[in-house]
Amino acid sequence: MKKKLPLIRLSSANPFFLELRERGIDVSSILVDMNLPLDIPASDELFVSSSVMYRLVEQMGALADDASFGFSIGRRMDLLNWTPMAMAADESRTVSGLLSRFVVYALDHSSSTQFYLNIDGDRATFGLRRVVKPPVVPAHNDAFYVGLISRMLISATGSSWNPQAVLFEVADPDAIPDSAGGFRVVEGGWMGIRASFPSEWLF
Repeated sequence: MKKKLPLIRLSSANPFFLELRERGIDVSSILVDMNLPLDIPASDELFVSSSVMYRLVEQMGALADDASFGFSIGRRMDLLNWTPMAMAADESRTVSGLLSRFVVYALDHSSSTQFYLNIDGDRATFGLRRVVKPPVVPAHNDAFYVGLISRMLISATGSSWNPQAVLFEVADPDAIPDSAGGFRVVEGGWMGIRASFPSEWLF
């Protein structure tokens, strides 16, 4: 993969493709309009531009007619079937180790986003920065990551999990259902999402 280009594996959309198929919704018209292969699941070998992926996910959310489409998919993801997370989990014994390794391993998954982990006193921030601005509001894109990251934190912190101590910043808070689990969600920009939580959880 050419690291300097904002590319992402088309297979990143497989959870969305498979969810639509499970619901009996045909996504082929979107794929044809965007000149993408009709094979589902998509190949790991094919990369597309980040702009294509943002539009694809948002169009699938509209097709599903489900405001929480992206979030529900991210929240139900089997983390150990997602390569960057599986590798990080296998080698980590703390939340800090898990998230730090994920930041590194995710680079091979996409060059369109950069994950990071920052510590500022008693608060830690885990998030992603986008290399280029999405051509559309990344509502379902962000919601997917909120579902995924919240699941990661719940799994990693165990009995320490306290949703009220977590704050997410996303492009469109309305894409996160009220029943998400008690954490706070506020509006941020289009260039990434942030999840802040107590630093003590890292250890």
